[in-house]
Order: sequence, then structure tokens, then C-alpha cells
Amino acid sequence: FAVPSEYALIVAGRYTLMVTPAGNSGVVEVEQPYLALAGQRGTLFVRGEPGSLTAVYSQDSQRRIRSQAELSVYFGATVVSGVDVFIVEPETDLGTVAPTATITDTNPVSRLLVGLQGYAVTVRQAGTQNVLAGPVAAEIGREGNYGILITNGASGSGVDITLFDGFNGG
Repeated sequence: FAVPSEYALIVAGRYTLMVTPAGNSGVVEVEQPYLALAGQRGTLFVRGEPGSLTAVYSQDSQRRIRSQAELSVYFGATVVSGVDVFIVEPETDLGTVAPTATITDTNPVSRLLVGLQGYAVTVRQAGTQNVLAGPVAAEIGREGNYGILITNGASGSGVDITLFDGFNGG
């Protein structure tokens, strides 16, 4: 839970991607057709409550852009139907800037290009001042792919922010 799996190398072709509960491969929660193209890298993002999971596939960019990074934000929380995500310089007054991205349960993935610098990530309930998580320090130090996963808070309230891929050297 809330930990991205490693990328798997597969041969180009048609596949059916299936998601099952851990330890119970007889129950299929999500079944989705997938056409793998040569040289393509992608992410199947699964979100929702057991019994009503949904999946979104998105192609990942492998293109390096000088002095920028690709930042993918995945909204997996179910405690609210949408969030405003602020990815700003530390100490920025959120009352003076628009959200960097607004993500909803019907559009749960956002891809951004960001500069190489330190950021503070804060998540608020969409359209409100209600802070659900953050600020969390996020250092983008080189070109590449970075990821942010937003899930239900482990404490039972708010949301948790998990930094992965480039944030962890990947």
C-alpha cells in the first residue's frame, strides 16, 4: 500500500492488466486491457476502496529536459473528492498563489514540468483553505521523473504525501 512497484520489462503486445488483493489472486478487483508499445514506459495507477477500485493508465515521459524535471502527482485518497496541490518555494504564503494542480477522483493524475530547486508541497481540500497535509520538503536536484502520491492519512484524518522515483534517487 502506498508504495510504487518496480517497473517491469515486457515484450510489446496486447495484455490484460489485473489487480487482485494481496494473497487472494482468485478475486480480480480491476481488469484492464493494455497495448504495450516498444520503447514505452507507463504507470497503471490504482485507487479506491476494496470492491470498487479504478485504474488509470498514463504513459511516462523518458525525455530529459535541461534544467527541468517531470513531476507526476497521483491522487489516491478517498477521504475527499478532490485536492488542491501547492508545489511552491518554501515559506510561500498560499493565500497569494493559485494551486499548482487541482486533482479529483475522476481525474486523479497530473503531470507537471518543474524547475530544479527545493519546494514545499502542501495539499488542501479542493476549493477550501482546509490543509490536509504539508508542507513537506521536496528537493528536485536533477532532470528526470519525480512522483508524489497522495493517500488517506495513516492516522485516519487528512492525507499523507509520499515522495518517490527521483526523490529517492530513481
